[in-house]
Amino acid sequence: MYDDETIDIPDEHGNITRYIAKNCGEDEIPYGLCHGMECNTDSDCLSNKCVSKHCVNNEEEPIIHCDDIYTLPRFIIKESSYMHCGSALGYQCQVNDECSSKDCDNTCSLQPLRLPYFEGSTSYVPNLFTVLLMFMSVFAFSMGLTICCCRQFTKESNK
Repeated sequence: MYDDETIDIPDEHGNITRYIAKNCGEDEIPYGLCHGMECNTDSDCLSNKCVSKHCVNNEEEPIIHCDDIYTLPRFIIKESSYMHCGSALGYQCQVNDECSSKDCDNTCSLQPLRLPYFEGSTSYVPNLFTVLLMFMSVFAFSMGLTICCCRQFTKESNK
């Protein structure tokens, strides 16, 4: 979720408070799956919940996270991206829109890997429909040209 283990957040007076940003599911603690900095109190954690010296997801005060969601190009519509905010990785969810990644499988997951298309990029991955449409267009044009040429040739031969 975060690259750094901590995050510094200023208050209205400019005083900086450092929080532990990495958290895990409370059910992961008994299996030793939580790693990172240890907490002593809830206020040490960005999630505001410290259990057995680990910052854990707090369903009562969920961390709102924002992700860039990338869409792949389709036929005439070019690729795009937009920002979506919702629950962070590991939080409980019912539907995709609840998660910042727009990927819910009872808990918010990482969004499927979709490489971003950059402004000015000439990359384009056509889908099967686009390829078929292009092939049919070339074929129809070729057939039309052939029929036209044959008729013209037939007219000139009959003269």
